[in-house]
This record gives sequence, C-alpha cells and structure tokens, in this order.
Amino acid sequence: MDELFIAGVDGGGTKTECLLSDISGRILGQGLAGPSNPRNQGIDKSAQNILLSIKRAIGRKNIRLSSLYIAIAAAEEEYSGRLKKISDKIASAGFIDKRAILFGGDQEIAFRAATDENDGVLVIAGTGSVVRGWKGENQIRAGGRGYLADEGSAFWVGQKAYQAIINHIDLNKKTLITKIFGYEDLNELNRWIYADPTITVPQLSTAVDLAAEAGDKTALLIMEEGANELAGRVNFIEKSLKFRKEFPLIASGGMFKSKAFVYFFERKIKKEGSFANFIISKNRPVVGAVKMAREKIYDKEIKKR
Repeated sequence: MDELFIAGVDGGGTKTECLLSDISGRILGQGLAGPSNPRNQGIDKSAQNILLSIKRAIGRKNIRLSSLYIAIAAAEEEYSGRLKKISDKIASAGFIDKRAILFGGDQEIAFRAATDENDGVLVIAGTGSVVRGWKGENQIRAGGRGYLADEGSAFWVGQKAYQAIINHIDLNKKTLITKIFGYEDLNELNRWIYADPTITVPQLSTAVDLAAEAGDKTALLIMEEGANELAGRVNFIEKSLKFRKEFPLIASGGMFKSKAFVYFFERKIKKEGSFANFIISKNRPVVGAVKMAREKIYDKEIKKR
C-alpha cells in the first residue's frame, strides 16, 4: 500500500487542476491546464487538457498511478457515453491502466472536499449555483440549470445589481452599489456589461457585497433574496431525502465569502428548523477528487482480503 500513487482531477470551466498524492494523502505534485468542461470545450479538447494537467502534476517523477478520479461537469447526466474517449487518451500516455480511471461529477467532489460523510447536501454559489443532496442510493438536484436561472449565484446577484443601477440612473432610486461600482454613465456601463455578460455581470456581485457591508438597503435586499432562494432549495432537498438527524450542509463558492450572504442564508436555514450542520468548505474541490481516488484503492484492497 505504501508504494501506491493516486491522482484527482477537477475539470472546470475556467481551468483543469490535478493533484498527485501517495496513498497516505501526502500531496506530491500539482498540475494546471486550460478548461475541460465538455459543454464548452468538446470531448477532444477536454481530454487534451485533462491529460496535460496530469502530466504536469507527475512532472519528471517515474510514477505509475493506481487510481485516477476525474470530475467534470455533467459527467453522469450528459457525457456518460462519451467518457471512453477521455480514458483512452489518458491510458495511451502509459502511466495508468484504463480500468483504474474513474469519472464523477464536479458537485460530488466539492462535497467530499469538506467532509468524509457520504450523505448530506452541497450548495454551490459561485458564478452559477446548484444544490444537491445524497442519502444512501438516492440523490436530488435543485438548480444548476445555467446562468439564466441559478438563483443566488454571482450572476444572479450581478443581474439584480445592474437593475438597481439602472433604477438609480433612470428613476433616482439611490443605491450605494452605483457609486461603489463606479459606472454612473449608462452608456458607459452598457458598453462594458454587454461586451460579454457571462463574464461582466458576475463581477457586479462584489459591489453588492461592499454596499451590503455599508448597510445599503438595496444591496441587503438582494443578498437576502438570493440567500433565501438557495436556502429554500436546501430545505426542499432535506425534506425530500427525509433527513431526520444532523447531516453536513457543505457550502462552496465565492458568494459564501460575503458576510451578509452567509448571515441571511444561515438565518433562513435555522428558521426552517433544519438538521443541517452548516460548513463553509475551506478546501478546493480537487481535494475531494483525490479522496475519492484513494477510497477506490481501499475498496479494492478490502475486496482482496
């Protein structure tokens, strides 16, 4: 067991990260590459960047992997029939047997990065948002359908902020968000925001957070509404999966760096009488991928005995 090496990969929409580890969990290398979300990159480009991240994590070490766990968005829902192309490309590099390559979703590794429990609920509020719960063989998802929805996400908050700035400029409904963000000329604001809304709109969420910290009513209402939307989805999943005792509720994503957002989220969760043990994740999701690669090794060893 001491000579076994494992790796976990987080194939994200902006970058791909690989961590190389020994079986004890000691990190031996890290590799970064371009994005590998197949929705945006396609399978071929995703496979290329995943392989590059692994090669960079291994570097010049003479290592053969015993287990590799790769997490990519929508792996199970949309791409389960096309993942063979990725595993074939990785196996062809010669440092792992194809049978030792495992795939899973990005939400599962985000959950496992913060807990060793199998049952619980994950809420992600970054650029997008999603809530997912697991209990035994059952799992439920709420949200995560794209930036036109994704309530409580940075995109959603940014959209509300843009509307508030418009109301400030057009209707004199004053909000500190406008001053903090610095665009008080509507034409200038629109030239910037419509250049690429998927990138620009989420950036407005920072101005909302700063305005909320300063006590701005509009900003606080936006944060409260977004947090309540996500808390409501957590409550729905908790009831649907019939949690009757304490379970981990793992929070991940940039919105949970906001004190105001966390305050409103926790308040709503407690008001609903939840059994949740609320934990803001301190680990990157790729840590969860390493954990799951490691567990597969132990599962194999147990079955041998």
